Amino acid sequence: MLNSKKNNPTYGSYCRSLAFNDVRDLDSLSEFLEIYQNMNGSWNVAKVLTTQSPTRSLTGIFMKRKSKSTDIHTELSFKDALSKLAEYEYEIKLENTNFEIVEQSAQDLNFDYYIKFAEREGYIFDTENNPVYRGESKNLPTGTDFFDEDIERANNTLLESKELANVIDSKYDILKDIFNASANGLNFEESINQMSEMFELDKFFDHIENIDSLMKNYISEYKQLGKGGYIQDAEEDIAGASAILTGFAAQGMDTSDFELFLEQCYISCLTIHATGMFNLNNQKIFDNDRPETEEEQFNENIDFIKARTTEIVERFKDIGADTKSIEVLKATIVDCQEPVFPQSIIDVVNNYKASKTSFINIPKPIVHEVPLQMKKKQIKTPPKHPKS
Repeated sequence: MLNSKKNNPTYGSYCRSLAFNDVRDLDSLSEFLEIYQNMNGSWNVAKVLTTQSPTRSLTGIFMKRKSKSTDIHTELSFKDALSKLAEYEYEIKLENTNFEIVEQSAQDLNFDYYIKFAEREGYIFDTENNPVYRGESKNLPTGTDFFDEDIERANNTLLESKELANVIDSKYDILKDIFNASANGLNFEESINQMSEMFELDKFFDHIENIDSLMKNYISEYKQLGKGGYIQDAEEDIAGASAILTGFAAQGMDTSDFELFLEQCYISCLTIHATGMFNLNNQKIFDNDRPETEEEQFNENIDFIKARTTEIVERFKDIGADTKSIEVLKATIVDCQEPVFPQSIIDVVNNYKASKTSFINIPKPIVHEVPLQMKKKQIKTPPKHPKS
C-alpha cells in the first residue's frame, strides 16, 4: 500500500517541525515550518511566525499575540518538502544556540511532527536527518548511515502504519466497517414484530433516507462554501428519528439496536463535516465575502475541526470503539481524500422498504469481518449546529 503512496502520503497532507524561539528577539514568541499538499498533488513549505506587540485598550496597554504564515517554497515533491523541514530543524539544533524549543514537543505533536509523519509513510532519516524512502520493508537503504535509535523508532512507526493499513484497505473503510457492523446487528425480525405502528417506523427510515441525501449533497457541494446547512438539516433529521425511537421505547419496545444505528449515522455526519472543513483549510478555500481575513478563517476552521473531532471521539468511545479504531477514524479526517457517506446506511433503508410488507425474514446487508465490538447506547440529542 505504501509503495503506491511514495509521493502522495496515505495518512494525511500536513506536517510540521518543532517550534523554536529566538531568545535575542523579545517580540518573537515562536517560529516553525509546515508543509501542506496542494490540489494538484504538489507540496508547499510555509513559515509560521508568532510574535507579540503592545496593543492599547481602555484599560491600558497589553501584549497581544499574532501569527502569520508565509509560503517560502512552492510546488515541491513530498520528499523535497520533507527535506526542507529536516534542513531547517537540523541547522537550528546544531548550529544556532540562540534558539530554544518551545510549545509542543515531538511527542505532543505525534503524527503532525514531520519525522513521525514521514516514518509512517515508509521513510527513514539518516544521520544527516535526510529522508530516505524504503517503503514497507524494514531493510535499510544501502549506501547511507543511520543511527540505531532512529532505526528502532522508524521500525515501530512503520509497524503502526501497517496495522492501520490492514484496517483501511481503501479510503474510509473504517466508516464502512462501523456502519456495516451496525446494519448487520439490527434485529429487524424481532423489532418489527414488536412495532405495530408501521407508519411511525416508515417515518424513522424516511429520516435516515433524508440524512443520506443531505450528506451526499454536502459532499458534492462543500467546496462552494456555505453548505453547513446540509449538516444542520441532517442533525435535525437525527433528532426527529431519535424522537420516534423514544416514543417506541415509552411503549416498552426494545429500540437499542436502532439507537446504536442512529448514533453511528450521527458519527458519520460529524466525520464527513470535519473532513470537509479540513480539506477546505488544506486547499486554502476561504470565503472572500466574509470580513475575517483568510488567516482568521483558517484558525476558526482549526478550532471547529478540533471541537468536532473531540465530539466524534467521545461518541465513538461511548459505543465501545477501541483505541486503534478511534485512531483510524481520526486518521480519515486528515486523509484529505473526498469524504464518502457509507453505502450501507442507504442499504439498510432499501432493505427495510423491500421487506416491510412481510414483517419477517428481512435480509441483512452482506458485510465483511468487522474489527469492532459495539455496545448498545442511547442516542444523544444532537447539539446546536456550530458557526461554520
